[in-house]
Amino acid sequence: MRKTSKKETKTEFTSKPTKNLTNKSSLSSRKTLWIGITAIVLSVGYSFFLISCSQKENAEQADTSTNNVSLATYVGSKQCQSCHAEQQTQWNSSHHAQAIQEANAQTVLGNFNKATFRYNTIQSRFYKKGNDYFIETDGPDGKLTEYKVSYTFGVYPLQQYLVQFPGGRMQAIPIAWDSRKKEEGGQRWFHMYPDEKIDFKDQLHWTGPYQNWNMMCAECHSTALKKNWDPEQKAYHTEWKELSVGCESCHGPASGHIEWSKAASKETDAKKGFAFSLRSGWSSDWQFADNAPIAHRVKGPNPAIENVCAACHARSSQLTDGWNASPADEFTQHHNPAVLTEPLFWATGEQHDEVYVWNTFHASKMYANGVTCVDCHNAHTGKLLASDNSLCGRCHSPAVFDTPKHHFHQAATAGASCVSCHMPTRTYMGVDERRDHSFQVPRPDLSMTTQSPNACVSCHTAKNNQWAAKALDKWYGNEWRQRPHWANTFHQASSGKPNADQALMTLAKDTKQSAIVRASSLSLLRREARPEVIALAQLLMQDAAPKVRSEAVKLLETVEPGERWRLANALLDDANRMVRMETVAILADMPAEQLNDTDRQRWGRALGEYEQSLRLHSDFPSNSSQLGVLYLRQQRWNEARSWLLKAIELDRKFEAGYVNLADYYRLTKNDVLAVETLNKGLEFVPKGADLRYALALAYVRLGDVNQALPLLKEAIRLSPDNVQYAYVYAVALHDKAGPLQGIAALKQALEHLPNNGDLLSLLVEWLIETRNFAEARSYSEQYAGLYPNDPAIARWKQMIP
Repeated sequence: MRKTSKKETKTEFTSKPTKNLTNKSSLSSRKTLWIGITAIVLSVGYSFFLISCSQKENAEQADTSTNNVSLATYVGSKQCQSCHAEQQTQWNSSHHAQAIQEANAQTVLGNFNKATFRYNTIQSRFYKKGNDYFIETDGPDGKLTEYKVSYTFGVYPLQQYLVQFPGGRMQAIPIAWDSRKKEEGGQRWFHMYPDEKIDFKDQLHWTGPYQNWNMMCAECHSTALKKNWDPEQKAYHTEWKELSVGCESCHGPASGHIEWSKAASKETDAKKGFAFSLRSGWSSDWQFADNAPIAHRVKGPNPAIENVCAACHARSSQLTDGWNASPADEFTQHHNPAVLTEPLFWATGEQHDEVYVWNTFHASKMYANGVTCVDCHNAHTGKLLASDNSLCGRCHSPAVFDTPKHHFHQAATAGASCVSCHMPTRTYMGVDERRDHSFQVPRPDLSMTTQSPNACVSCHTAKNNQWAAKALDKWYGNEWRQRPHWANTFHQASSGKPNADQALMTLAKDTKQSAIVRASSLSLLRREARPEVIALAQLLMQDAAPKVRSEAVKLLETVEPGERWRLANALLDDANRMVRMETVAILADMPAEQLNDTDRQRWGRALGEYEQSLRLHSDFPSNSSQLGVLYLRQQRWNEARSWLLKAIELDRKFEAGYVNLADYYRLTKNDVLAVETLNKGLEFVPKGADLRYALALAYVRLGDVNQALPLLKEAIRLSPDNVQYAYVYAVALHDKAGPLQGIAALKQALEHLPNNGDLLSLLVEWLIETRNFAEARSYSEQYAGLYPNDPAIARWKQMIP
């Protein structure tokens, strides 16, 4: 099971003010600002709990699913053995085949010989009764309880154990068995969260939703799985065609293939009875040109290979259920991949959180030049085709690259290994080292500016980035520093630097970049209804890459509903499911009665698809909440309240759930219940900054600014990077205690956020208002350096003597 982080249990939500928070063109408009701020709608943004990019920039926009796929049926991996004995033998040894197994003497690796393990105050026991395996550990009430192990989960370098719970749930015990050799530190029990105190009250306790196999893991650890979540019964009716990851997980249902194998003539079907082919030929597809140090593809890669692998080896959210009946469909027809932004990824695009492989690989030069997973990995064992530099040497001439003249390390040492420099490892789940697949050249210069890691100092831990950069200068000259990279742009944008916008827009339009990098740049762009942003959205909503289109349409979030519909409604008919869903999320508040009959039908089809996806995966609290927010925006009040309550029932510590439910009460004119809801949320999430902010706004609507001010101040302390909190707090102080108090609050906020344009703009306005012209001039010059084309600058010059 993927190790969930605490950050993931808090779904990000965006605020949608009824008025612009920063009207830089008119000082008098500030008087209405506070009223506008109190009417903020807090909503969960369209991003599922999990989050992974389109197959290629020139990927086909049409749905690649085949017409006959629904006619094929599953036959099971055992049916393959008689004709494919070699492949079956290889698969039997693979981690895929052992992804989940019934617990028995052959599959259980852990020590159940009356072993014990202490975590914080809980001592767990591992033992057998006859042929069954048991674990005694803390249950949902914190008391020691005996649980029978039903299944093993994984095999190497660790193995977890699954316990059956009521409602069809299977939960993963957090104490795992380290299956590595003893000399490697293995053959021991260890806890998945060794440095945290996870007890039965915690969101990440093993009996809770975020350690649930059905929700978090089952999709990729079984064949043809359907989760079958029932939101009314709050129960799973999960079913699968094969318990573990079988042949048909990748090849699709095989009944047609069996029929083909029995036919007298087989030459007529290049796909051999399957819905698609997974053909790959490394030796024939890659060749060296005369004297070229790197091989090149002479035949394009098979996109089905990447689509099949991406579904489970990418950080993504699932859009459909039972998608693997046709696993070679274009990836974004059934998954929404995560973009390369912090904190999931470093600014360089390398892995940070547990993001698997595909996202980083998609941004690599390897992918751009046609490398596929099976060029390096045996598809049936999952193992590398070679274990040393000879693997890389198949495409990169050893005479040029596998030599001290290239890597400047002693031969046969770790530093001479290609992967040490170009695929550094990061450890997940306590013991699982995984190599980064962005295949980047170490850039200590970027590490200095973005705090991203690099292979040099990760290995030479006693040295620093300056030392590493000087070493590279000595070996390669200074040219390596000049290689273009998006890292600084991404880091500046993530840090809230407004001058990053132009670089982001340039990057997004650069078709030489990978689709996932371009999409990531769009995701970082400030969503303001500026002409240049709208123009960019219009351009890139027609891009060939689905992930670029889906991020482009989200740029229209702050545009007025009618104009938003005019600009984006064509994407409701997009060939790609992910794009259609993102479009629905953006257009959700468009009144259907204002549409003509044709558009109303188009809207209804797309909306139904979006709702179905959210319902299928409404076991995620964030998805239930998103359904509630959708219905809020459509003024479907009863449905909105029902789904918002479901989100909180699924996770009592789901902060955004309380905020969105409180907003339901605000919109239905019941601020008293909004306050009660937010205070209840604080009982479960006592450090909730968003809860305090929403509660402060609720008190303001009730006319109690005195209650609001300390809540805003505490929200800022808990979340000092949140510009909106600082802005609203300053406005509240200004209106309650006078402009000098508001000015002091803005200055204090700018100590932490020195280059924020919204705070600077408001500060200049107030300094002019109080006739503090010297400071107004100084701050206006600082602002001009960030927004040189803002018309407010010229007006300020006229007002400042």
